[in-house]
Amino acid sequence: MNHITSDPNDYINFKCKKGYLCAEGSKKEIGSELCPKPFYCIDGIQNTCPAGQFIPVRGADSANECVDCPPGKICPVGGSIVDCPAGYFCSSGKYYSEVIDDPNGPK
Repeated sequence: MNHITSDPNDYINFKCKKGYLCAEGSKKEIGSELCPKPFYCIDGIQNTCPAGQFIPVRGADSANECVDCPPGKICPVGGSIVDCPAGYFCSSGKYYSEVIDDPNGPK
């Protein structure tokens, strides 16, 4: 908590509650909403997981909640999750797709 003097022109401000998004002008400790997926919120500010990871739930409050991108998906920086493109293989935790020859031949 930050406290400014008792001067009437000064103010008191508080940190946003963990796991909540507090946009400019928020009037409550829970801000405007739970932190949206696939992000985590620290001090009311939305943050992204590293490339290859995302957060599958709302209300995350730590980078420790980031999990590897699931197989068949790509998780680039920024929290988006997209399907692996046709003709490519995407293993868990990837932020890019790879062309991999199928050892069993075409299906």
